[in-house]
Amino acid sequence: MVKQIGAMLMIAGGGLTIILGWKTRFIAFLLAGFTLIAGIIFHNKLSDPNEFNHFMKNLSIVGAFLYLVRFGAGELSLDNRKQHNK
Repeated sequence: MVKQIGAMLMIAGGGLTIILGWKTRFIAFLLAGFTLIAGIIFHNKLSDPNEFNHFMKNLSIVGAFLYLVRFGAGELSLDNRKQHNK
């Protein structure tokens, strides 16, 4: 039960920080790893079309997180405001 609560908090908290644009690159990197590992563990029967679709969905989400790792959150993010205030 504790593991599930920890995973829920990580996903919800990580999503909120990405929406706000705070520590975006680091959080996106963590969530990319989490999503990739979850996809490999839970959607490993790729001969089943439904499982294959879910695995590919997870892979596309990992790609979106890696995009955020590379390019950051954008102009309206909290990270960008900190850089402009320096």
